[in-house]
Amino acid sequence: MSLFTRLLGFGSCLLGAFAIGYVQGIQSVTGSISDIVNNVAGTLPDLAQQIVAAATSYVQQDVTPTLIPLLAVGIVLVAGGLALVVRGDRTLRPKEENASPPLPDLRD
Repeated sequence: MSLFTRLLGFGSCLLGAFAIGYVQGIQSVTGSISDIVNNVAGTLPDLAQQIVAAATSYVQQDVTPTLIPLLAVGIVLVAGGLALVVRGDRTLRPKEENASPPLPDLRD
């Protein structure tokens, strides 16, 4: 059960980290949008600024609020996964009577 618990925790950590990274990636895309739009539409006056403003306001007003629950789920998954990995299997293993292996008899 210990291996299963730790693998479940590891998978949960990976899934939570992916969710957190996805949200952070969507929020940071607005900086890249301005560079791309300036390269493509930079020759036309005032077109690039209008497109960048529209894309930035769309991401900030419409996309970011819908991703907040995904961020919360990602944080919970990472915390739960870490707890599973750290906890592992709490069953006590039986102690061996002799911790060291027996020494060979060299008198012969």
